[in-house]
Amino acid sequence: MPLTKAQLFGEIYPAFEYVALEDGVGLWEGLALDDYLQGEAYEKLKAKDERDDWRKITVRNLYECSSAISFHDAKGMRFHLGLYLF
Repeated sequence: MPLTKAQLFGEIYPAFEYVALEDGVGLWEGLALDDYLQGEAYEKLKAKDERDDWRKITVRNLYECSSAISFHDAKGMRFHLGLYLF
């Protein structure tokens, strides 16, 4: 029997609850990489990345940084995967 939408969400949250970005590439850093930013501009965007709780990232941020997925490393992908599954 397939899961309902609510059941699926109920599985995603706990599966990624304690996943942190650590030193991985986040959304804003990915955007900075895509835009070939360096120095202060790069660091400013990187500082905007949520590093501890992927649930705090808004859907708007996800759209604003839509190219970031191309720049995620393994830690970045693991951290954002719960968000991408929604």
